[in-house]
Amino acid sequence: MELRELSFAQRRDWLRLIRTPTLGPVAFRDLMRRFGDASEALAALPSISRKKAINIPELAAIESEMENCDRLGIRIIAACEPD
Repeated sequence: MELRELSFAQRRDWLRLIRTPTLGPVAFRDLMRRFGDASEALAALPSISRKKAINIPELAAIESEMENCDRLGIRIIAACEPD
């Protein structure tokens, strides 16, 4: 995995993808390898999933989580980030 800093939108999409029920760390890793970007993986997920309904978390819920973390001084770091 290439080390890089994520933008707000990229970090949000990482969280949306990893918070998707029934999507574990191995599937997350495989999707990131296949699509190279969480946004692309999220867009493809409904069409490549074997499950009929994929419950991808809403943008507002993830953004609220990110804001709460920021307010509490919690820094979310993705696996691809140098820190």
